[in-house]
Amino acid sequence: MKVTVKGYLHDLQEVQTFDSGFTKQVAVICPNPGTDYPDYFPVEMLKADVGAMDHVKAGGEVTVDCYLGGREYNGRYYLGLKFAKLTQFERSEGVQTAPAPVQPAAPAGDGDDMPF
Repeated sequence: MKVTVKGYLHDLQEVQTFDSGFTKQVAVICPNPGTDYPDYFPVEMLKADVGAMDHVKAGGEVTVDCYLGGREYNGRYYLGLKFAKLTQFERSEGVQTAPAPVQPAAPAGDGDDMPF
């Protein structure tokens, strides 16, 4: 299934080269920076696609076409985004966002501080 991810480049990880010669690079895209609970989508670039986003600086706005894939391993299920094409990008030094609001200190409780 093909999906489009639009957001800001949060992180571009180093290229990984395995003993078999296989190469992989991960770009992390954040569609909603500056929010209380931002989302981060790791997009895998494999083989010939490695380096496709090297010219985009962290914080640059991107639109990436990806293939959504899923797999099962030992009874657990995983999703992954595989890079297909960079359709739009903006070179940027960083994203200008409003500062996050200050959260009041939470009262001592049962230790469950998950936001959901």
